[in-house]
Amino acid sequence: MSRAPGGPLFKAMLAALKDDPAPLVVRSFVQQAVADAAPDELPELTTADLAATLADFWRFGERRTGRGPSIRVAPVLGDKAHGLDRLEVVQDDAPFLVDSIMGEVAERGLSVRAMFHPIVEVRRNRAGVRDATGTPRRESMIQVILDPIGADREAALAAGIAETLAEVRAAVEDFPRMLALMARTVTELEAHPGKARPEEIAFLNWLEADQFVFLGARLYEYPRLKSGEFAPEEPVYQAEDGLGVLRDPARTVLR
Repeated sequence: MSRAPGGPLFKAMLAALKDDPAPLVVRSFVQQAVADAAPDELPELTTADLAATLADFWRFGERRTGRGPSIRVAPVLGDKAHGLDRLEVVQDDAPFLVDSIMGEVAERGLSVRAMFHPIVEVRRNRAGVRDATGTPRRESMIQVILDPIGADREAALAAGIAETLAEVRAAVEDFPRMLALMARTVTELEAHPGKARPEEIAFLNWLEADQFVFLGARLYEYPRLKSGEFAPEEPVYQAEDGLGVLRDPARTVLR
């Protein structure tokens, strides 16, 4: 079955979405989705099944409101869908989305059959509804085709994806502040010789120079005994000092 641009899948998707008021954006979505399709991934699906499922995904994106992600788990469409399920996420484009979503899926032991990831430029009004006169947004649309999940696991998957995306958003938003914290730390160490060895400072400078993805940061204070040695108590921190995924004061990284 050919799924190349201009082939049967391309034509079937365009036909399914021919009445959409944004034909140029639809065409971009279709081209990207078709480019992601591989015939050997979903041999049990007909071209009509896959076209209907992807077209329905586009319409799901139309119903997004607000700036948060839209998430759903639903069956693949078509008479010959063979019980396959789909996870769909529509949100503002950002780094780390695909890896984070696929990591959550893998964590739950689900079997991935295919993944589609068009990135589109859409316009939305203040209510978040697609509108040709609205504000332009760059949106990431991720559809993951899965072996049957089971009704008892669908809600948990959607909740897990929502939590993961919230962590991604926090890490991305606070990334500049985490870099600034690292820079201040290096400056402080350099100003007080003896607090760190030269190779340790060099390592921190290397991390700061875009060699490392900071997911979270927090300032800890380590209690000391009168002797100057560290006390056995847990370090203390202020809840408002957390950055990225460590915004949540209940999240701990030290045991």
